[in-house]
Amino acid sequence: MGLFGLGKKKGDEKRFSSAPSQLSQAERIDIPTLPEFPSLDEDVAEFPKYEPTVADIKKEVSKSGDEDLVIPSRAQDFSNKTMISTTLSKSSESFSQSAPSAMTEKKTYGGEDKAIFVKIDNYKQAIHTLDALKAKLEDAEEILRAFEDVKSQEEEKLESWRKDLQNIKDKLFSIDKELFEV
Repeated sequence: MGLFGLGKKKGDEKRFSSAPSQLSQAERIDIPTLPEFPSLDEDVAEFPKYEPTVADIKKEVSKSGDEDLVIPSRAQDFSNKTMISTTLSKSSESFSQSAPSAMTEKKTYGGEDKAIFVKIDNYKQAIHTLDALKAKLEDAEEILRAFEDVKSQEEEKLESWRKDLQNIKDKLFSIDKELFEV
């Protein structure tokens, strides 16, 4: 079969030559009638609408905040990097001064009149503080591992000294036994 009726086979034209209205009564197939369906307006009730309040949002946020989140930390390796000192240009200083300390607008939901805002300066300070805490925790973990290594080495030394003392004690008993048994 060709595109857009080009290259039609002659057999196709013969097969569909008669219109459906011209078919004889014997050739027609009885088609069942379709059942009638009720209208949608009568049977469908409206679903209730839900608009979250600030209290609901806070509750959901506090729920998700209870989970233990693993915060990946970055290793700071400054050993192979060289530090280059630069001076700040006036344009970057004026840009930082012209940027507002940005508080989000006061928003109300469902009649509650409570402000939701985050001060960017406090947010940046909090992130900086968290990074410093992470670094101190990593340092503390390294020190603790070092203490554990020292402790295990001390225990190994003490155990070897105990074995040496037991060997010396056994030898003294054997010498004492051989000398004074006669």
